[in-house]
Amino acid sequence: MDARSSKHRMYRRAKKARLRMLEPILGRPYRLTIHEQRRFIYVRVPKVATHSMNGWLGGTFDPPPQWHELEFLPSDLEGWYVFTLVRNPWDRISATWREKAAGARQPAQFYSPWAHRPFADFVRALADLDLDRVEAHVRRQTALVPVERMNYVGRLEEVEVALAEIADCLGVSTRAFQQLNRGPSRLRGDYRQMYDDRTAGLLGELYAEEIDAFGYTFDGVVTPE
Repeated sequence: MDARSSKHRMYRRAKKARLRMLEPILGRPYRLTIHEQRRFIYVRVPKVATHSMNGWLGGTFDPPPQWHELEFLPSDLEGWYVFTLVRNPWDRISATWREKAAGARQPAQFYSPWAHRPFADFVRALADLDLDRVEAHVRRQTALVPVERMNYVGRLEEVEVALAEIADCLGVSTRAFQQLNRGPSRLRGDYRQMYDDRTAGLLGELYAEEIDAFGYTFDGVVTPE
């Protein structure tokens, strides 16, 4: 056996092991908070202030809205208000790794291989996955949000603007909203510092669809001229 063949086999075994560790978890694509009487649907995107949003909506309406996981949205949404919040993917993916892998006391099976591995390894492993069907915290936001059915898509980076728009359409106040669930304070910081040129470029390629759809750049959001 020559050295090249041996190295190639070792590479294939390592790749298969990596794929097993990050095996895609297939599930229902849409996580919805629905209020039938008030006729609104909040499409929840993991790691985009979902706890705070559900707390706000649940504390504002009586009876509170109900949580659902559905393959499809209702076919007839005339008269309904359908909205969501999205987040810069470079920020969202780094926040997911910090909370679910590096900062978790007992990481879930999907993230446990990366609890003691560099963030760069985690980003590179994402390239082997179907990011439209993988675990929801790293799934593309365009696979979590039925963009063509939305009345409003707000950005977490402009949360005050987004909340004002949503509250106005729902006829409620934003005073009860609080941004919670930020994770361990020791892990907070500028997400850009977690990337080098290679990992920033790779993640930009992997999540290009949502970057284009929702107007993001590595440094933040696209500002209209």
